[in-house]
Amino acid sequence: MLKIDIYRTDFHGTIVITTNGQTYEVNQKHPYQYNPPKILEPRQSYAHKININTASVEQLQEIIHIGPVRAKEIIRLRPFDSIDDLVRVSGTRAG
Repeated sequence: MLKIDIYRTDFHGTIVITTNGQTYEVNQKHPYQYNPPKILEPRQSYAHKININTASVEQLQEIIHIGPVRAKEIIRLRPFDSIDDLVRVSGTRAG
């Protein structure tokens, strides 16, 4: 059975292959080091839901990326019938 080594940049880091046309050599230039992303503490529990059609300015600011200006904009643009309606809020975009 032929054994073939498989190298992955997400596991081995930078892979450098050199050849003279007849043979080859595989080296790791920079070994991969996994740095897991930092997990941010949520502002609120996922069990805590906020209705954007009825929430106060203060309640809307509990949502990440919603400050006082955007909260007031949300209130001014109410009601929202679907998530797609949120593109009407300044600073948001579709997709």
